[in-house]
Amino acid sequence: MEDAFRSVPRGRGRHPGRLWGANRAFHGWGHKFLYSRPMLTHVLEGCGFSALTFHRYGESDHSALRGMERHADYGEADGWPSVWIVEAVPDLTAARSDELAREIDFNFDRYVRAGH
Repeated sequence: MEDAFRSVPRGRGRHPGRLWGANRAFHGWGHKFLYSRPMLTHVLEGCGFSALTFHRYGESDHSALRGMERHADYGEADGWPSVWIVEAVPDLTAARSDELAREIDFNFDRYVRAGH
């Protein structure tokens, strides 16, 4: 499974290459979607967020956000968290496009709609 969470270079940043296929398989087993850090970064930036910071469970640079998580079964295995904690800021200057929506449709939604 670790292989599916690796990133491959694409464009100006990093893109979650094999995770689309892994998610199609996991969706068939009842999961909604599994995110790697690069995938979550890719989606949040594609939705117009910036200044992303990832944190350990219960931690934040902002005191008001510390200890807010309520996932009782949180854990880490070999440095992989079971829950990603990410803070982001809406980037009102970012030009949003339909590229992310097309990518999600091509790599995931069309398989789900087809009953896979």
